[in-house]
Amino acid sequence: MVSRLAISWAMIGCLSVIGYLSIFGSNFIDVFAQEAEQLIIRRVAVWDLFYQGMVAAFVVGALVQGTLVYIYWRFRESNPKNRVRTQKKEA
Repeated sequence: MVSRLAISWAMIGCLSVIGYLSIFGSNFIDVFAQEAEQLIIRRVAVWDLFYQGMVAAFVVGALVQGTLVYIYWRFRESNPKNRVRTQKKEA
């Protein structure tokens, strides 16, 4: 029997491949599918791929940085929700 962890990692892998191909796949097809009327300059196509990759990296970096800022802010020592609660003395 396959564990749930293996299934979840397989799903994450498949989704990442599909996402990668949806972003970069169409550009590779355009470079190699040149017709007589359509001229694609490979240098321009390569720079286009580079800029698309940089935009994707910037978005991922912004998400990671935002998550880290949230975690640091939420779990800081001075946050009142994170203080140790003391038991009240019963009279």
